[in-house]
Amino acid sequence: MGPRTVDCRIDALDFREGGRYEIVMISDEGNEFPAHGVFNTIDPSKHLSMSWAWQHEGMMQGVETSLELRFESLEEFLTG
Repeated sequence: MGPRTVDCRIDALDFREGGRYEIVMISDEGNEFPAHGVFNTIDPSKHLSMSWAWQHEGMMQGVETSLELRFESLEEFLTG
């Protein structure tokens, strides 16, 4: 998860609606960028929504955003 030059460590993962997650993105230089959130909607192969908040110090620390992912089959996407 993240750019190709970043590794991602999962510290906590409760993959259910209302469940929490904690991840840490680690740069090539060893800098750690932790984030956490809650899974709001899980509809397998169709839809995933979750909150996201950075925990590392900086401008975005504590700012919570929402992620919304919708999945379509490649066939549906290509045929429109």
